[in-house]
Amino acid sequence: MIANFLAWGMHVAVLIAVGVLSARWLNWRHPQSRLRFFQFLLAVSFMLPLLEPRRAQPAPALTPGVVTVSQGPIVLVPDGSAPLVAR
Repeated sequence: MIANFLAWGMHVAVLIAVGVLSARWLNWRHPQSRLRFFQFLLAVSFMLPLLEPRRAQPAPALTPGVVTVSQGPIVLVPDGSAPLVAR
Protein backbone atom coordinates (compact mmCIF):
# COMPACT_ATOMS: atom_id res chain seq x y z
CA MET A 1 0.00 0.00 0.00
CA ILE A 2 2.79 2.40 0.92
CA ALA A 3 4.66 1.52 -2.28
CA ASN A 4 1.55 2.39 -4.34
CA PHE A 5 1.18 5.72 -2.54
CA LEU A 6 4.84 6.58 -3.08
CA ALA A 7 4.60 5.67 -6.78
CA TRP A 8 1.50 7.84 -7.13
CA GLY A 9 3.28 10.69 -5.37
CA MET A 10 6.21 10.45 -7.75
CA HIS A 11 3.87 10.47 -10.76
CA VAL A 12 2.09 13.55 -9.42
CA ALA A 13 5.39 15.31 -8.71
CA VAL A 14 6.61 14.71 -12.27
CA LEU A 15 3.25 15.79 -13.71
CA ILE A 16 3.20 19.02 -11.71
CA ALA A 17 6.87 19.76 -12.49
CA VAL A 18 6.23 19.36 -16.21
CA GLY A 19 3.11 21.52 -15.88
CA VAL A 20 4.95 24.32 -14.08
CA LEU A 21 7.84 24.25 -16.53
CA SER A 22 5.50 24.32 -19.52
CA ALA A 23 3.50 27.20 -18.01
CA ARG A 24 6.70 29.19 -17.58
CA TRP A 25 7.93 28.23 -21.05
CA LEU A 26 4.62 29.33 -22.63
CA ASN A 27 4.82 32.55 -20.58
CA TRP A 28 1.15 32.64 -19.66
CA ARG A 29 -0.02 36.00 -18.43
CA HIS A 30 -3.75 35.38 -18.31
CA PRO A 31 -4.60 34.21 -14.77
CA GLN A 32 -7.86 32.48 -15.74
CA SER A 33 -6.17 30.19 -18.27
CA ARG A 34 -3.36 29.38 -15.80
CA LEU A 35 -5.97 28.51 -13.17
CA ARG A 36 -7.83 26.22 -15.58
CA PHE A 37 -4.56 24.55 -16.60
CA PHE A 38 -3.54 23.80 -13.03
CA GLN A 39 -7.05 22.63 -12.17
CA PHE A 40 -6.78 20.23 -15.10
CA LEU A 41 -3.42 18.98 -13.77
CA LEU A 42 -4.99 18.49 -10.34
CA ALA A 43 -7.86 16.48 -11.83
CA VAL A 44 -5.45 14.34 -13.86
CA SER A 45 -3.31 13.68 -10.79
CA PHE A 46 -6.35 12.41 -8.89
CA MET A 47 -7.36 10.21 -11.83
CA LEU A 48 -3.92 8.61 -12.19
CA PRO A 49 -4.83 5.55 -10.10
CA LEU A 50 -7.85 4.96 -12.35
CA LEU A 51 -5.68 5.16 -15.47
CA GLU A 52 -3.20 2.55 -14.24
CA PRO A 53 -3.57 -0.87 -15.82
CA ARG A 54 -5.00 -3.45 -13.46
CA ARG A 55 -2.90 -6.51 -12.80
CA ALA A 56 -4.34 -9.69 -11.43
CA GLN A 57 -3.08 -10.59 -8.00
CA PRO A 58 -1.01 -13.76 -8.00
CA ALA A 59 -2.65 -16.78 -6.44
CA PRO A 60 -1.38 -17.58 -2.98
CA ALA A 61 1.23 -20.29 -2.92
CA LEU A 62 -0.06 -23.63 -1.75
CA THR A 63 1.78 -25.04 1.18
CA PRO A 64 2.72 -28.70 0.89
CA GLY A 65 0.62 -30.91 3.11
CA VAL A 66 0.25 -34.50 4.00
CA VAL A 67 -2.59 -36.48 2.49
CA THR A 68 -3.52 -39.77 4.10
CA VAL A 69 -5.55 -42.23 2.09
CA SER A 70 -7.03 -45.16 3.92
CA GLN A 71 -8.78 -48.03 2.30
CA GLY A 72 -11.35 -50.24 3.94
CA PRO A 73 -12.12 -53.85 3.22
CA ILE A 74 -13.37 -54.77 -0.22
CA VAL A 75 -17.02 -55.74 -0.12
CA LEU A 76 -18.50 -57.79 -2.92
CA VAL A 77 -22.13 -57.03 -3.61
CA PRO A 78 -24.31 -59.46 -5.49
CA ASP A 79 -26.59 -57.90 -8.08
CA GLY A 80 -29.76 -56.35 -6.61
CA SER A 81 -28.91 -56.84 -2.97
CA ALA A 82 -27.60 -54.46 -0.31
CA PRO A 83 -23.92 -54.58 0.56
CA LEU A 84 -22.89 -56.54 3.58
CA VAL A 85 -20.23 -54.81 5.63
CA ALA A 86 -18.43 -56.67 8.38
CA ARG A 87 -17.57 -54.70 11.48
